[in-house]
Amino acid sequence: MQTPTLFGAYLQEFMQQGLAVSAQAYIQAQQVRARYRHELATLFDDVDMLMTPVTPTLAPHGLVATGSPAYNMPFTNAGVPTLALPVGISATGLPMGMLWIARHGNEQALVDLGMLYQQITDWHACLPPFCQA
Repeated sequence: MQTPTLFGAYLQEFMQQGLAVSAQAYIQAQQVRARYRHELATLFDDVDMLMTPVTPTLAPHGLVATGSPAYNMPFTNAGVPTLALPVGISATGLPMGMLWIARHGNEQALVDLGMLYQQITDWHACLPPFCQA
């Protein structure tokens, strides 16, 4: 990390942890990743898409964080496309989202789904109360 000050503290810590991973551990992780990708590809033989919440918790207050990427990371690591769509506003006024996951190379299905969803709902146009004038 040559210019760590360009990143926030959270990301700096995350990168430091990555730099501490040994080559052997990295190779083992890539082997696990390859098996996971294969299992996920096999799952898509039976289903068109998967759906999960975007995050395990509601959005954090303010703009200091975006929430946990825990539900997206497995799919990012597998290299499959995902699409996060707004699905509501919580009782506390914070946005809620749903994550759709498609087979590798099937980005168009997600784009089509997103377009259809936005045609039949208006969640994408809703602003949390603190964003409204």
